[in-house]
Amino acid sequence: MNRQYFYFLVFLLLTIPLTAKADSVADPDLQGTWRVIAGEHGGQPMDAMNGGTMTIKGDRFRIDTSSGNVLEGQLILNRTVSPATMVMLHDNEVEWHAIYEVKTDDFRLNYIDAKGPDPMPETFRTTPDTEATVVILKRHSS
Repeated sequence: MNRQYFYFLVFLLLTIPLTAKADSVADPDLQGTWRVIAGEHGGQPMDAMNGGTMTIKGDRFRIDTSSGNVLEGQLILNRTVSPATMVMLHDNEVEWHAIYEVKTDDFRLNYIDAKGPDPMPETFRTTPDTEATVVILKRHSS
């Protein structure tokens, strides 16, 4: 085996565990139905989102917006970073990237369109010069 091939294999073996941290394994803290209680876009409140729901079951999500739209797809989570990150792969091939935080019955996220110009959010705030959207949710009790 030539030396370059050997080093390439070693590199792959060393990097696979680092890149495999993001996966579609369900986060038990996220499971259930969440109701939107506040939103923010462009640094301004986005009250039109209030009342929508996000239901997470396994690695799947369903968003029922307050305006009647339904969005469904798969979640890919990375809880090894802080804040944790989430990729929302919509069934219609739209992809959102987000940071998220869940504490008991409180869940918040800040997401962007992966094809847009904005980088991954680092905080749970928006500014007028980005397309990021913060969503604050409360666990919905049946």
